[in-house]
Amino acid sequence: MAACAAGLCCLVSLFGLGESPKNGDRNEVIVAVVNGKPIPFSAIEVPIEVATSAFVHEHERDPNSESDLAEVEKIRQRAESKRLVNYIRGTIREQQLERFGIECSDAELRARWQRLVEERDPPSSRAETRAEMENLLECVRAVHEDGADPDVVFETQLGPGMTREQWQSVLRQYKNPEVRRLMRERLNKDPEKYDDDAKEMARAVLLTEKLRLAVENDLGRSDPEFAEYARLIETDAQNEKVKSKPYNYMEIKRNEWWQKRFGDAKVEILDDRFKHVWKEPFE
Repeated sequence: MAACAAGLCCLVSLFGLGESPKNGDRNEVIVAVVNGKPIPFSAIEVPIEVATSAFVHEHERDPNSESDLAEVEKIRQRAESKRLVNYIRGTIREQQLERFGIECSDAELRARWQRLVEERDPPSSRAETRAEMENLLECVRAVHEDGADPDVVFETQLGPGMTREQWQSVLRQYKNPEVRRLMRERLNKDPEKYDDDAKEMARAVLLTEKLRLAVENDLGRSDPEFAEYARLIETDAQNEKVKSKPYNYMEIKRNEWWQKRFGDAKVEILDDRFKHVWKEPFE
């Protein structure tokens, strides 16, 4: 049950709260330009509910003062800064995909999704975890929507794997009905269904794999040592020469390759709140 509490927290962190709220023209402001491609604020905006949830998780209480609200805003801006860095990196990677002419066919995407499904936990494990999380979510709903006594719910409906402190934390974090709705929506989704979300996930994985191979081929054309290590790992992984050095060497060279692309990119930060985010992009 403790794993279920952590699972709910992870789902919110991973999927956020859905569409960012619209704030008039604020979402149309361009915060950065990467090699001529504009990045709108709407692409990196963090809903205030997410920042508030992070505050509650850290302090185990709701924000209730001006200083608390200021901290919530700082949490929000830090998260938006991270999103901007990731968006800049992603934009540069997309431009490299175009440079290499990398694409994915529908057949490739469907096959890669099937492999992703097979690589996950076995169906029995997924079903058990889902049932436990559905029970926890129903307990949260009963308290916040039906007015059930949280102590009674804890004692009668939750297993021994959850502490009272964890239960109180879950109740605080999922007080927002929109968060609970999205959690239930995620739980009700068929994990093996090949829908638009699945297709995007498969596309992201497959493009990453193809881009990694293209980068390695590019490196191999100018670095004979890299090319030889790549050949050995691909064709003779048990060769005595294939130890830690080849993997370390190749990882260093791949990182250097990307550092050069990030460094050569023309990145203009137009919003003063985020001026600092691209000063050290290679950490």
